[in-house]
Amino acid sequence: SVTIIRNGYIVSDIYFDPLFSGDTKHILHSVTKTIMSALVGIAIDKGHIESVDVPVIGIFKEKNIENSDDRINNLTIRHLLTMQTGLGSQDSYLYQYKGLFEAQKTNDWTEYALNLPFEKDPGTRFEYSNLASFLLSAIITKSTGTDTLSFAKEHLFNPLGIEDVQWEKSPKGIGIGWARMWLKPHDMAKIGLLYL
Repeated sequence: SVTIIRNGYIVSDIYFDPLFSGDTKHILHSVTKTIMSALVGIAIDKGHIESVDVPVIGIFKEKNIENSDDRINNLTIRHLLTMQTGLGSQDSYLYQYKGLFEAQKTNDWTEYALNLPFEKDPGTRFEYSNLASFLLSAIITKSTGTDTLSFAKEHLFNPLGIEDVQWEKSPKGIGIGWARMWLKPHDMAKIGLLYL
């Protein structure tokens, strides 16, 4: 579908498949990452997260992180947001999502991601990473004491009048931060307008 809004009004609303309409939720794929980053900003604004420069490892002290590379201590939320983790996640299309499939074989995707080997120092190289976005969702859940979708509904979706949203979770109940969110086209347009 394509929805075009000009001056606050819908000027074009097109659906290319007769099975889909304005009342049909569409999967957002990686657009979910944009929503995820907005939620991190909201969590910082609400005081749940101190800043983007907080070390990730300190948030997950209860996890079984056996990564002996000292660079794990330098990995921050900023590195997750900018996809400059330095971790060898190999979870993008460049690797045919190998790292994602490996993570999904485990019970705890947060532990899996934080135990990955480092290929570079955090903050030195961009590499598209789905698991970085998943870790952001895990951070929201841990920092706010509620699941990411509930936090999103209270602080982002409900204020925008978005009522019908679906978001899959990991085996540990963490919203999948990289994708697997569904919204109706007009609700996605509301997210777009938020950024204008």
